[in-house]
Amino acid sequence: MPFPVSDQPLACHTNPALFAIEDVSTTDDPRAREKATTEAKQACSGCPVVTECLKWALANPGLTPTGVWAATTKRDRKRLRRRPAIRRRTRTRLLFPPV
Repeated sequence: MPFPVSDQPLACHTNPALFAIEDVSTTDDPRAREKATTEAKQACSGCPVVTECLKWALANPGLTPTGVWAATTKRDRKRLRRRPAIRRRTRTRLLFPPV
């Protein structure tokens, strides 16, 4: 499954550091990472490919171990992958990709 593309500029392409929340230091502000997560999730909320991005992120756990993808954190994605319906759809797509 290829990463979704768009003719519109995507925040993840124009400002990728915004989504690398694990890189945010909490030394000066203990809530800095929480604030960065909120900002990254907000940037995803208006994205034209957020649905496709989420499907891609869930289908590619090895490529999305950290950061915010489709307004989800690492923990969010782990929870979603554990859902039986999500696992079935993802596994089916990997085994039988659309032609």
